[in-house]
Amino acid sequence: MGMTKHLWHHVHPNDPRRDPDWGTMTGVTWVRRHSDAAWSPCHLWQCWYWLPSTALVEPILELFQVACSSLEALAVLLEPPSLGSQPFGQRLEHALATWIEVLFAPGYQLAAFLVQPFWRALGTLLVARAVARLALFPFSEVQHYMPEHFDAVGQTSEWVVGQLLASANLRFGSRLARWMDFLMFHGDSHQIEHHLWPAMSFVRYSQAAEVVRRTCAEAGLPYHEVSYWEGYRKIWQQVREHSEPVPTGIDSRPPSRDRPAGERKRRRPEETSSSDEDC
Repeated sequence: MGMTKHLWHHVHPNDPRRDPDWGTMTGVTWVRRHSDAAWSPCHLWQCWYWLPSTALVEPILELFQVACSSLEALAVLLEPPSLGSQPFGQRLEHALATWIEVLFAPGYQLAAFLVQPFWRALGTLLVARAVARLALFPFSEVQHYMPEHFDAVGQTSEWVVGQLLASANLRFGSRLARWMDFLMFHGDSHQIEHHLWPAMSFVRYSQAAEVVRRTCAEAGLPYHEVSYWEGYRKIWQQVREHSEPVPTGIDSRPPSRDRPAGERKRRRPEETSSSDEDC
């Protein structure tokens, strides 16, 4: 109970082996954004279709998963009692909580299907989720994964340094934008402080940011801040760079402290001897 991907993300933030959010970089097949992800010919065109797929295809898949979870919660109620199964009261409580969230949560609002035609409600919901996804894309992507520092995260043994390399804060140019971030997104622009102290209240992020920024300057450590549109540019550059296949002879395995990123594969002894004989 409670072992969700969000919990594990906050227990092991930016750990390539244990943070489930890193699966979005290596596990998504239609958009390749990491050297460890398998390459296919369709990725040659991903610079053209990655944004539509992010805004339309992924929200549709999310709604499909929500529908499956809702039906699964009802199906559990129909299971006969057995040894070791949850009491009916707990199953009913879980089903009610699931359906209340699905019907009234701002991200789903399936209650709208009860008061207007199905296709109109579905279209409104998809458009709303697409707009929200495009607007929040730099929040969810660049701040969690700094593209130019992917490999360096796996090479450092210092947990704090790894968080500073992988995370970034969004830099806003107006006080209105900062207040909107505080009131609507609970300071989601402060991902560095959020990853360093996952249990910290968002009302303390600004104070913590001043301390972390000053400490990084004194210790010579990175403290990344990117603007909103710079975040989009970084994502596009990352998608473009990984649209090409990995060159032969380059090790595409996840980097480690003992094996720097981009290191060429070591040849086996028989390969070395055969190549020397050919010369």
